[in-house]
Amino acid sequence: MFAVPPPPSQDGPAARSDRSSRFTDLDSAAPAVATVQKSDSLAQFLWNNPTAVLTDHDRCFDLVAAAVLAGETVLCAAVVRYIPYTEIDFSTYLQQAQAFLDGERDYAMLKGESGPANYPALHIYLYSALSWLTDRGKHLERAQWAFAGVYLATLAVVLFGVYRRNRRIPPYVLPLLSISKRLHSIYMLRMFNDCVVMLLVYAALLLYMIPAPSISSSDPQAGRVAKRRVEQRWLLGTALLSCALSIKMSTLLFLPALFYLVFVHFSPLALLQHVLVLLTTQVLLAAPFLSTAEYRSRYLAQAFDFGRAFEWEFTVNWRWLGEEAFVNPSWPQFLLGAHAVGLLVWGSKWAEEDGGMERLLRRAVAKPTARPAMGKALASSRIATMFFCANLTGVVCARSLHPQFYAWFAHSLVWMCWGTSCAFEPMHCLVIISLVEYGFSVWPSTVNSSLGLVLSLVILLFGVYYGDSIRSNGTAPPTPAADRPEDIVVPPERSRRSDEKKRN
Repeated sequence: MFAVPPPPSQDGPAARSDRSSRFTDLDSAAPAVATVQKSDSLAQFLWNNPTAVLTDHDRCFDLVAAAVLAGETVLCAAVVRYIPYTEIDFSTYLQQAQAFLDGERDYAMLKGESGPANYPALHIYLYSALSWLTDRGKHLERAQWAFAGVYLATLAVVLFGVYRRNRRIPPYVLPLLSISKRLHSIYMLRMFNDCVVMLLVYAALLLYMIPAPSISSSDPQAGRVAKRRVEQRWLLGTALLSCALSIKMSTLLFLPALFYLVFVHFSPLALLQHVLVLLTTQVLLAAPFLSTAEYRSRYLAQAFDFGRAFEWEFTVNWRWLGEEAFVNPSWPQFLLGAHAVGLLVWGSKWAEEDGGMERLLRRAVAKPTARPAMGKALASSRIATMFFCANLTGVVCARSLHPQFYAWFAHSLVWMCWGTSCAFEPMHCLVIISLVEYGFSVWPSTVNSSLGLVLSLVILLFGVYYGDSIRSNGTAPPTPAADRPEDIVVPPERSRRSDEKKRN
């Protein structure tokens, strides 16, 4: 299934015979294929270089991505039409939404067969719309078609808004984004709110990753206008992220990366603006449930329940730990501490890349309205990598993962393996992704499936963290350059010039 032939060698027969046919040959040959004359039509280019469709990101990514999306369209239609719907929580969500539609504003009274509403306000609005669409659940296939649209929209944003901006990702890995049986089930057969959450998250990430236009240094006014547009896009992205948070708290896992990026590459004052956008959006969306002090207390207690207990029988990640350890009150505290330590480790690594933690904090304190990472460019691919690392760190430290939680990070695994300086060979990455898929596909989970899931995610995080140092020591093959000048979101020159003008 994954047996992809290596591209043609540019060397003579002797050199060709000494080379192995590892998957790494595909990646290392990609830049050579890209040197073919750009004036050729794509058809002529592929006729002369047929294996370039597997390796050439610049010329063949859109073609392969469009083919993947077209194939998924057919597959989603087949799933909705021929595979029976599976009832888990969808009817409960509709019952909770119906209580709201009937006029109930006490969040404690929004209940269904499985219990009360445990998600924020936009979750209720979302399933109220689905209740209307399905005529109170009488025509569930309509909701399935809607979630098929959410699945395809998410895949389109991931492919063309996120992955397309990373030249390290070869086209041959894109089909891996569409082969998960569990992911199709989460979207079209079970219709969990996680699906809409991730569409909003990836839409926000798309806005964050849009590069700034190239501005001549002789036109400072155009530079200031371009900077304001970047800042406005980021605020809009944060509003979308807050909408995702108003559906499910899992969005909190992405916020450490957002806060770091805004603080370091914009300003401490900009971080305050983004926090205000997050909070204001939450208040506006929850307004119908905040009319009295009692209603506000109940809404916050249920919508943002950080002490929620999880049942042993539903976990897919800690089955190997044993039930006694899983229900021990000290276990959630340990995981919370591990999560905090993991974020501090990533933050230290990111700060070193931006000039050092001490220097960044000193600049932030000295001038809160200026950019601490002076002289450092922020590339679009680095933004996505930081978001995915922060999120996956939280996933590893989650108190319990359920099958639908796979949607939180499924589309980021290929990026983590091929779009970063991950130290693993492509075949090793395939093993990691297979173990993750297996861990979420086995139900009920087993010791082997849960242990394989946790180990694979931990190993992947270590591979990304230590990838740069391993490659610099020569123990792993180099990866193609990921960033070009046109991929820069916040150029270093712009911040420096703006600071000088403010001082004058």
